[in-house]
Amino acid sequence: MATPIYTTSSFTGFAVTPVKQGSGPVVNSPAGDSPTPTRVALALSDGTTSIVFDRVTTGLRCMTFMSARQQWLLSPNDDIGIALIPDKGLLLYEQTLLNQRL
Repeated sequence: MATPIYTTSSFTGFAVTPVKQGSGPVVNSPAGDSPTPTRVALALSDGTTSIVFDRVTTGLRCMTFMSARQQWLLSPNDDIGIALIPDKGLLLYEQTLLNQRL
């Protein structure tokens, strides 16, 4: 099993950002995050899969971390990029030659 790039200890001190799900209420812990952690993975063009966050709440803590630092882009490695879309969420993408030149 692959090791996640970010774990729950990666963003200590940052609270979970509440999430609004559609027209429903704001929730602090998305469905599926408990009791078994739901990993967030990204399928890459070479056929491999990278686990970016070990749980959904780690991704929510990453949003809080990036917002607090006014950091809109994060590159955990050469293949993956994370973009913060204010008041919406995170965009995980594969960094290719095309989007690196844009």
